[in-house]
Amino acid sequence: MPTVNDIYKASPLQARTRIRLGASSPSLYRSSGEDDIRCSLAVANLDKRPRYGALASSWGSPDETKLIRLDEQEVLGSDNSWWALK
Repeated sequence: MPTVNDIYKASPLQARTRIRLGASSPSLYRSSGEDDIRCSLAVANLDKRPRYGALASSWGSPDETKLIRLDEQEVLGSDNSWWALK
């Protein structure tokens, strides 16, 4: 199963002023009764001053992971990140 870092390596950023932003829609999985986290990734241009909150994808123990669906691909995220997104 790929990690978030594997996805980053497969799609490198083209400029130093670009960052990846992940969007989570808690209402989608809460209303359906699902227990997974679904996120999508988008590239943002820092020159345009996007508004965002930050969460480290590697926060917590690498031995404690949970499934996160990132752009419909299953990846393992840290347990802490999963709970923060929940």
